[in-house]
Amino acid sequence: PGARWPTARGALAPSEPPLTHSFPPVAMAGGGGGGNAAALSPLPARLPLMPLRGRVLLPHGIVRVVVTSPRSVALLEALKAGRGQIFGLVPFPASKQPAGGDAPPPELEPSAADFAKRCGTAARVVRLYRSEETATVLVEGLPFGRFRCDAAADLVTKGDGPAARAFFEAAVTPLETRSLAAEADGDHEYAELVERLRRGATELLRGLRGRVGIFTHRAIAAVLESGTPPQIVDIFAGALDATLDERLAILKETDSKARVRLALTLVDRSLAALKVSANINRKVEDRVTRSQKEYVLRQQLKAIKDELGEGDDGDEEDELAPLEKRLRAAIMPREAKAAALKELRRLKKTPPQSPGYAAQRTYLEWMAELPWGLTSAERRRRELAARTPSDPPEPADAPALPAQAPGVPPVPPLAAAIGDASLVAARATLDAEHYGLAEVKRRVIEYLAVRKIRADAPGPILCLLGPPGVGKTSLARSVANALGRDFQRIALGGVHDEAEIRGHRRTYIGAMPGRVLQAVRRAGVADPVVLLDEVDKLGRDSRGDPAAALLEVLDPEQNGAFMDHYLNTPFDLSKAFFIATANRGDTIPPALMDRLEVVEIDGYTHHEKVHICERHLIPRQLTHHGLAESQLSVPRAGVNTLVTDYTREAGVRSLERQVAALCRAAAVEVAEAAEGKGMASEAARAAAVSLVADRAMIERVLGPPRFDDTDTRDRVANPGVVTGLVWTAVGGAIQYIEATSVAGKGSALRLTGQLGDVIKESAELALTWVKAHARALGLEREVAALVAGRDIHLHLPSGAVPKDGPSAGITMATCLTSLLSGRCVRADTAMTGEVTLQGVVLPVGGVRDKLLAAHRGGLKRVILPKRNMRDLRDVPDDVRQGLELIPVTRLEEVLAHAFAGGYHFQAATNEMATQRVSTDAAAARGLKRPVMHRSVL
Repeated sequence: PGARWPTARGALAPSEPPLTHSFPPVAMAGGGGGGNAAALSPLPARLPLMPLRGRVLLPHGIVRVVVTSPRSVALLEALKAGRGQIFGLVPFPASKQPAGGDAPPPELEPSAADFAKRCGTAARVVRLYRSEETATVLVEGLPFGRFRCDAAADLVTKGDGPAARAFFEAAVTPLETRSLAAEADGDHEYAELVERLRRGATELLRGLRGRVGIFTHRAIAAVLESGTPPQIVDIFAGALDATLDERLAILKETDSKARVRLALTLVDRSLAALKVSANINRKVEDRVTRSQKEYVLRQQLKAIKDELGEGDDGDEEDELAPLEKRLRAAIMPREAKAAALKELRRLKKTPPQSPGYAAQRTYLEWMAELPWGLTSAERRRRELAARTPSDPPEPADAPALPAQAPGVPPVPPLAAAIGDASLVAARATLDAEHYGLAEVKRRVIEYLAVRKIRADAPGPILCLLGPPGVGKTSLARSVANALGRDFQRIALGGVHDEAEIRGHRRTYIGAMPGRVLQAVRRAGVADPVVLLDEVDKLGRDSRGDPAAALLEVLDPEQNGAFMDHYLNTPFDLSKAFFIATANRGDTIPPALMDRLEVVEIDGYTHHEKVHICERHLIPRQLTHHGLAESQLSVPRAGVNTLVTDYTREAGVRSLERQVAALCRAAAVEVAEAAEGKGMASEAARAAAVSLVADRAMIERVLGPPRFDDTDTRDRVANPGVVTGLVWTAVGGAIQYIEATSVAGKGSALRLTGQLGDVIKESAELALTWVKAHARALGLEREVAALVAGRDIHLHLPSGAVPKDGPSAGITMATCLTSLLSGRCVRADTAMTGEVTLQGVVLPVGGVRDKLLAAHRGGLKRVILPKRNMRDLRDVPDDVRQGLELIPVTRLEEVLAHAFAGGYHFQAATNEMATQRVSTDAAAARGLKRPVMHRSVL
C-alpha cells in the first residue's frame, strides 16, 4: 500500500510505448547493474550535480523535481544545450519551505563543501515543463548510476555576460558491488537471500494486483522473473514506503548482501501491512455484505407478505411498532407522552446507521419502561387477572386482595392492597425480622394507617440515624417486606457528581438517568421502598453537589414533579417511600436534614443483643455454613459470654463475626468426622457430631476474653483517675481521665490526648474551681504546694481519637479533686455533665448512648445532670433497672457521690455561700438557664 512504482521503460517493458521527452536516452554499457568496477558503465569522471531535498533517487527509479534554484535552472539549461548529457542527483535532508513559495531561502541552499563524501545517483531528464519562474522535470535514475563525490563541488559557469549561468560540478567515483561475483563464487547465503526477496516481492505484487497499472504490473513481474538482484533491490526500495534514512542506507551500501537484507526488510514490512489491511477490508466487506443480505431478505419477505395479503399491517411488524405501542399504552402525563411521541416521529425519519439513532431509541426505551403511575397494588391486580388455571398456585404468604361487594364504590388500589389485616401483618413482619426498634416500627405502622385512610397520601422520608451494625439497611428491607413493595438500594457513599442524582443531559455520550430513576425502573412500580444508604458520606467537587440535588428528591412539595436531566420531563416520585441511613447527623447539610424525619437507633442493650443473637444471627450463620442445629448449639450462657466478654459495640456486626468463627470451627470438625472411618456413610458420620458452644469451646476458638469488668477497677485503683462517658459516631463509649502532679513552675496545666478547644476550656475551668474552693474541699495545703512549684498533667487516653465538647467538665473536676486529696473514686461509678465556674452542673446530649455504654461496660452507677432525667424515657427498661442513676445539680453533689463514704466538706466560705444563695434565689424566681446539648466526640 502506498507504493510508488516507476513507469516501465526501455528494457523493463519493451511493449509499453515510450514517453515523449526533450532529451534523448543515454546509452549505458554493462546492462546488469552488478559486477566490479571494470564492468560498470563508464560514468564520467566529473558530473554536474543537483541537490534533491527530502527524497532519494535510486537506479531505475523516476522522480518529479520542481526546480526553483538558480543554480539548478542553470544546470538544466546546460544539459539542454548539450543534449543527452547526464547529471547527478544528490539527496539532502528536507528543509522547511517558506510560506510564500517553493524555493528555500539562500542560506539553506547547499554549499560546494556540502557535496563532499555524499552519495548520489546518475540520472537523465525524461521530460521538462517550463514556466516563467520554475521548471518541473521528470528524472530517471540510470542503471549503474550510484556514485560518491570525492571532494567538495566546484562552481562551474557557462556562458558570458548577463547570460552566464553557474552550477555545481564534482569528481565522482562509481560505487562497487560484489553481487554477480559473489553469486558466481557460489555464495549460498546470498542466493538464499535473493530467493527470499523474489518470493516476498512476488507475493507483495500479487497482493497489489488491481492497485497498479497493468503495464507497470507486467514490467515489475518481468523484472522479478529475469532481472538481476540489484534491479529488484533498487525498484522495490524506491517504490515501497520507507524513510529517507532507509533509502540512503540502500543507496550508500556497497555490499550486495547487505543491500538485499535492507530491501527484504522493506518488503516484509509492506507485506505485513498489506495483510493487516486485507484483513480489515475483509471484515468490513463481510459486515457490509451481511447488512446488504439482511436488507435484501427483508425486502423479499415484505414482498412475499404483500403477495399473500398479509402485508396490510406492516407497521405492526416493523421493529419500532412494539415500542410505539408501549409508549401509547403507558400511563404517562400528557406532557411526557407528547415529548415521547415527538421523539418517536424523529426516530422514524432517522436512518438506523445514523450516530444518533441508538441514543434516540435508548431514550424512548427509558420512557416506555418507566412505571408511570403504576403502583404495587395495581401491578399485583394485573398479575392476578392475567393468571390462567394452568399457572402454579399462589404462595401461601402472598397478600390477598379483599373482595369488593356489589354496589360498593371502587376501593383505591393501595387501600385495597392493604386491607383490614394488613396492619397486623405488617407489625408481625417487622417483629419477626427485627427485635426491638419500637420507634421505627411505630412510625411504619402509622404510615400504613394513614395510607389506609387516604390512599394518595405522600410517602414519608425517614432517616435512620445510628452507629454501624444496628441494622439500618436490613430494617429498610423489612419495611419493604411489611408493605409488600419492591426494595431498591442506592449507595451514596463517596458520590461526588450531581448527575448521579439528576442524570446526565442527552447531549453527552453515554448519557443516562440518575440513580433514583434507575432504581424506580428496576422496581417496575412508582411506589417502591428506596434506601438512600450512607447519605452522610456524600461528597462534593467541581461536578456539583449531590446533597443539593437530593433536596428536590426528598422534598414532598417538589418530588411530585421531579425533573431528571436525561428525561427532561417531570416524573412523580411522591408515591415512593424513601428511607435514608446515616451514622452521623452533623455531616449532613442542614437543608437536607430539614427534609428528613430522623429516627435515632442508638444501639442495642445486652438483653436485646442476646435475643438478636439467638433469633437471627445463630440461625443465619448455621445456614451459611451448612450446619444443622443438632451439630452446633449455642446455649444462653454461651451467648452471654459472647456478648459480655468478646464484643463491646453499639450494633451486632462484631457479634455476628464471632458466631461465624464458631460455625467455621464446627464445620472443620464435621468435615473431619465425615472423612473418618467406622460408619456406613458420610451423612451418618457428620450427623454424629454434636457440639455445644460453652465457655471452653468459645475460649478455644476465639481465645481469651477481650473485655473484663476488672479492667475498670484496675484503672481507677489510683487517685487521679475517673471514669467518664462520651458520645461518638458509633455510639456511646467509656472514657477514662487521668491526672498526675509533677514538679514544675507552679499552677501550670498540661493537656494531652488530642483535645479540642472546648474540652481544654473545661479542664481550665475545673482547675480554677478546685483552687477557688480549696478551703471547703480541705485542700489548702495541696493547692498551696501546687501554686508554689507543682504542675498538673491531665491526659485522656486513646490519643489518636480527637475529643471535644463540654460534657467532661464534672469528670475533670472530680479527677483533680481525687488527685489532690489522694482518694480514689469508686470503680463502679461513671459520670457526665458540664460544669460552670460557679459549680452548677448543666445538661448534656447523648444520654441514651452513654447509659448504654455504661451498661455494656459493667458499671453500676452513673452520675448525670438532673435536667437530663427527662431524657430517660428513651432508655430501655433493663438499662435503667441495671444502673443506679444519680441526678445532681451542683459539683459538690458530684463529689459526695463519687467517693466511697462521700466527701467531707469544711465550713463553706463566704464566696461559696454567696454563690449558693444567688443560685437558689434565681431558682426561686423561676429563672431558667437555656439548655445546650453538647457532647464529647
